[in-house]
Amino acid sequence: MAVVSLRDEAVDLLQRLLRLNTVNPPGNETLAAELLREYLEASGVEVELHARSPERANLVARLRGDDGPSLCFLSHTDTVVADPAEWQRDPWSGELVDEHVWGRGALDMKNQVAASAVAIASLARDGFRPAGDLVFVAAADEEVGKAFGLQWLCEEHPDAVRVDYAVNEGGGERIELGGRPFYTCASAEKMSAPFRLRVHGRSGHASMPGIADNALVKAAPLIEKLAAYKPEATIGPEVAGFLEAVLGEQPPADEVLERLRALDPLAAETIEPLLAFTLSPTMIQASERRNVI
Repeated sequence: MAVVSLRDEAVDLLQRLLRLNTVNPPGNETLAAELLREYLEASGVEVELHARSPERANLVARLRGDDGPSLCFLSHTDTVVADPAEWQRDPWSGELVDEHVWGRGALDMKNQVAASAVAIASLARDGFRPAGDLVFVAAADEEVGKAFGLQWLCEEHPDAVRVDYAVNEGGGERIELGGRPFYTCASAEKMSAPFRLRVHGRSGHASMPGIADNALVKAAPLIEKLAAYKPEATIGPEVAGFLEAVLGEQPPADEVLERLRALDPLAAETIEPLLAFTLSPTMIQASERRNVI
């Protein structure tokens, strides 16, 4: 009987997950939840599906332990949209090419979904009993709103997801900075504040721009100002802790990025948005016809 390594097992499960189109909206995360349930139950893992809507299921798997602290592997199965015309390979193929798995969600975050599922399944097969419950949550609706996912789970099924500690997306990953290994964790959460800027004009035919008042033209300098705005950098306690760990000291705020770039560009890219609030124009909506202003 052939022996399959955990690495191969995780790659195979990842490929199968990637072949399921769970672009949100509409999500259809039940496809992934059913696949994971079948895989986990085959190893003796206790599995529940919770869904606000039948096609948008959340999976909660549990390896029961003793009375110690509980740990959750937290992930989501929905993805953002993918345009096949912009991809070198089919975004729902799950192809393995030169040690790389291709597909929408391979990085965000069906890779971690597969790894977490294989981890808990392998422990169950080995008869492992943890000090406290080990829980795996593969939630729906992370990319858009959480109304069908983790927020709904916490409100409607709190006991199913109540744990002492959680490893979430990006948490626990190993990175090397300046030749030294570090493991990431979150001590705070930076939140977003979306806003809409409305610019009024006067409609007209595109062949006669003089009779119109083009709102797009008026919006352009405003967008440029938003992009050019650079808030003053400040060092909060979370960033200070990072700098102490990585640099061994806390340099002045205006020197932080230069010091980190000298160590590793990744460190500067990681910390830059944490030094101040950021502004990112992302969407614009105007005429629905190219000949109408």
